[in-house]
Amino acid sequence: KMKFNPDKCNTLHFGKKPTPNYTIQSIINPSTTTPQKKDFGITIDNKLHFSDHINNITNKASRTLNVIKRKFRHLDNDTCLPLYKTRIRPTLEYASPVWTLYL
Repeated sequence: KMKFNPDKCNTLHFGKKPTPNYTIQSIINPSTTTPQKKDFGITIDNKLHFSDHINNITNKASRTLNVIKRKFRHLDNDTCLPLYKTRIRPTLEYASPVWTLYL
């Protein structure tokens, strides 16, 4: 019994042909077409490229690594490795089978 909210919805069209008249667009405003969409934490564009997603996750991992470097300056490798494995590596590996084929 959830109400449909068309303001939170948008469409992502794949392909070179003009945007077809989707049946759901009779409900949603056609101006809500977007060139990219984030779903399940993966950013994809209308050309099936993952470059924005890859840039986002590498920037996020870099920021996390810089925080670890600033806050824990005197850590040895035995302590840094678990921090890397729990905070940075999962960010880089999340849903990698989906976007790794892009590389």
